[in-house]
Amino acid sequence: MSVAIIGIIALVVATLGIALYFLLNTKACKKHKTQDECKEPCKWDTYGDKCIGEKDTLTAAPTPTGCSTYTTQDTCVSPCTWNSSTSVCGSSITPSGGGGSTDYVEGRYVRLESPNEMRINEILVYDEKGDLISHNNPDVTSSASSTQPGWGPTSKLYDFEIADYPFHTGFGTSEFVQLDMGKVVKISKVVIVNQSYHREVMPKIDVNVIKIMGGTDNVVAQATIDVDDENDAASKPIFVFKPKNQTIVQPSTIAVDKPIKARYVKIRSKNGKFLVLGEVEVYNTRGENIALNKPVTMSSTQHQNWGAQRLVDGDNDTEAHTLATDTGPDWMLVDLGTIHSISGVRIYARTAHEGTYKSHANRIWVEFADYDNNFIISTTRTDGDHTWYDFKLKDIPSNWTTSSQ
Repeated sequence: MSVAIIGIIALVVATLGIALYFLLNTKACKKHKTQDECKEPCKWDTYGDKCIGEKDTLTAAPTPTGCSTYTTQDTCVSPCTWNSSTSVCGSSITPSGGGGSTDYVEGRYVRLESPNEMRINEILVYDEKGDLISHNNPDVTSSASSTQPGWGPTSKLYDFEIADYPFHTGFGTSEFVQLDMGKVVKISKVVIVNQSYHREVMPKIDVNVIKIMGGTDNVVAQATIDVDDENDAASKPIFVFKPKNQTIVQPSTIAVDKPIKARYVKIRSKNGKFLVLGEVEVYNTRGENIALNKPVTMSSTQHQNWGAQRLVDGDNDTEAHTLATDTGPDWMLVDLGTIHSISGVRIYARTAHEGTYKSHANRIWVEFADYDNNFIISTTRTDGDHTWYDFKLKDIPSNWTTSSQ
C-alpha cells in the first residue's frame, strides 16, 4: 500500500473521529437541562434556553422593540413576560393578582388632579388583556400643570424606575399630571405608585381625582384617592383604579410574574454619596449565589485594598469602597457574564465601622440591565441602618427586608 493511500485513509479516519467527537459531544450537551449543568466543552445558549455543543451556533439575541414582537415563550425576555393563557408576550409587571380583565373603558387620557402638589413615582396603564401599554410605548406622551425644579421631567411617570425619586409638580393649589396614550385604547386598570422615599409627605397623593377621558372634556370614568394621614399613606404605597366600576383598591405590592432575566446588577447611590459595601449576593431561582467572583467595576476606588472585587469575594468582612471625595452618583456594577434568571439580591453593609460609616448601605438603589447593558428596572431605596438588605423580585416596590440593627 502506497504512502499516499495510507495518508488518505488516515485523513478520513481523523475526520470521522472529529465528526464523531462533536456528534457525541452535542448529544451529551443536550442532556443537560439547566445552565449550571452545562459545563465545558458544552456552552449555554441563553436565548435558546438550552445546552449545546461548543461548535453549535448560539441563538441570536432578540431585538428589544416591544413585547408583542416576541412570538414564543423562549424569546419572551425581561421586561416582558409570557402569558400562557393567551400565548402572548406582554409586560412583566402586573398588579397583584395578575391576569387580564374583560372589564374596561375606552379612553385616551389618564389624568390625576389635586388641590395640592403631587409627588408620584409611577403611573401604569393596562389594557383589556392585562398588558402594560403605558411603558415602552412611543405613542405615549405626558404633561403636567407644573414641574418642581430639579425633580425631573414628566416622563419619570412611566420610565420603569418605580421606586426612584418621584415626579414632583409645583406647589400650586390646582395641579395635574396626565398621560396621553396617543389614541383611544381599552383600559382595564391604572396603577398609581405613591412616592416611596419621603414618608412624612406621603399624603400628598391624598384627595387626588383620577380620570379616564376620551377627549379633553369627555370623562368616561373617575374616582378619588383618599388617605387619612401619614401612617395611612405609608401603608398604601399603591393605588389601583378600576375604571369600569370606578373604584380604588390598595394592594401592598406590584407582583412580578417570574424572575427578571438580566446580566448586569448595578448598585447605585443617587444622593451624591460614596458607596461602602461588604458584599453583594445575586441569587438564581435555585437560591445559588451567581455573583461570587464575577467581574465588578466601580465608578471610582478609594484605595487598592478596597477594590471592586471585594464586593463579590465571598467575605462579608472585606469591603468595596468608592472614592470618599466623589460628589456622586457613585455605582458598583456586577457582570454575571450572561443572562440569568434572578430571584433576589442580598447586600451586606460594611462591618469594619459602625454608625454613619455603616449607613452607606442605606442610600442605594439596585438596577438590572440586559445583555447590552440596557436598563430594565430598578428597586426601591433601602431604609434604615442594618447589617444586610434583601431585595425580592416577587414584590415591587414594597420589597426590602432587613436584619436587626
